[in-house]
Amino acid sequence: MTHDELWKLYGEPAAKAAFAAGHTAGFEDGEKIGFLKGEIIGKRDGFVLAMNMVKPALSDGLRHGSPVCGSAMRSLQDLMPDFVTDEELADSFEKDLNIQ
Repeated sequence: MTHDELWKLYGEPAAKAAFAAGHTAGFEDGEKIGFLKGEIIGKRDGFVLAMNMVKPALSDGLRHGSPVCGSAMRSLQDLMPDFVTDEELADSFEKDLNIQ
C-alpha cells in the first residue's frame, strides 16, 4: 500500500474523529464559560436593580422613624462589599468573570 492509501484508510478517519472530539469538547467548555459569565452578570444586574427598587422605600421609612427600615438598611450594608474606588469594583467584577 502507498502512503496515501494508508492515510485514507487509517489516518484520515482517526484525524476526523480526533478533530470532532476536540471540537465538541471545546464548544462545551466555551458554552460553560459563557453561561458562568452570564450568570455572574445577571446576578450583579439583578442585585443592583433590586437595590434601586428597595432604597426609596427604606429611605421613606427611615424618614418616618421606622426601626424595621433601619434594621433592613443595616442588613443591606452588610450585603454590599465596601469598594473604595471604581477601579476596585471593576477589578473585583473582572476576577468574578475570570472564574471558571
